[in-house]
Amino acid sequence: MSGASLNTARALLKAENFDGARRIVRKALDEDPKNINAWQLRVDIEIEAKQPKEALKLVRHILAENPQNAGLRNSEFEALMKAGKKREARKIRDRFKTDFPFLSHRIELMDLQLDAASGKTKSVSKKLQEFSSENDNPIILKDLGIAHHRIDDIFRARRMMDQAHPEFPNDPELNAAMATNYFQLARPGTARKYARLALAADPSNRRMALLIKTSWLMYFPPFFLLSLMLALFYGFDSLVGRIAAWIALIPIVLIGLDFYNIAFSVLIVLTGFELNFIRTLIVIGWIALLLFVTVPAIYNKFFKRKKSVTLKKY
Repeated sequence: MSGASLNTARALLKAENFDGARRIVRKALDEDPKNINAWQLRVDIEIEAKQPKEALKLVRHILAENPQNAGLRNSEFEALMKAGKKREARKIRDRFKTDFPFLSHRIELMDLQLDAASGKTKSVSKKLQEFSSENDNPIILKDLGIAHHRIDDIFRARRMMDQAHPEFPNDPELNAAMATNYFQLARPGTARKYARLALAADPSNRRMALLIKTSWLMYFPPFFLLSLMLALFYGFDSLVGRIAAWIALIPIVLIGLDFYNIAFSVLIVLTGFELNFIRTLIVIGWIALLLFVTVPAIYNKFFKRKKSVTLKKY
């Protein structure tokens, strides 16, 4: 089967039409069972389709005949990480270091993934900063900014993404990350600005539409105070590590709750409505909204529409 057919499968994979991509790759493997590119793509499909056990089964099958294929070894690591098997993934990383010491960039990425999965946000942030200090390329700054955002290092993420944005003003991934990041920074107006840009580039991004609506609720003083407390937690998280951040959050929460209660008391006086009985429900609802808006994986689990994309033949 031609490389063009595999490119079609890759396009279907990008569009999340996993069944269509599988059909093309299976046909390629029927024609040539030793087609490494087709095997690699077959494994990639299962990883992206969130079928890590199937991906692991496939990659180990083909690795039995191609043990020195770095791409497949990397895919084995990715499948283990997706399956949550960090201990096995760490062993694969160690063997990868021994067999492919010249692939230093890939090894660094493996280290970052393991640290991130273990909640070592301080370590991840430090490594990303070391890499960013050696680069001022807008493409790298964009990728690093998004990476900092994904580990909730929201202050450094803002700086890097702000620097990169003039070069990529219509990039849907960058705009969506910036919208979410500014929302986490409790800056609703700026969050809406980038969310609209993300929607203009990708109208199917319903999470951005929800972010725009939710951002208006942040002007409700108790919600704004809760958002500020979370922003401080994110800052401590990347600075001193996850455990220390939780400890530092305790006095912040205690102080913040006092302001929160004062804000609610003022609202009760101004409106004349007794809000105490629904206060807890309001807080829980706001926290749930924050999770849906700022964590794509949670939003996708509950709200993402399944889509099937087909490509026309010309």
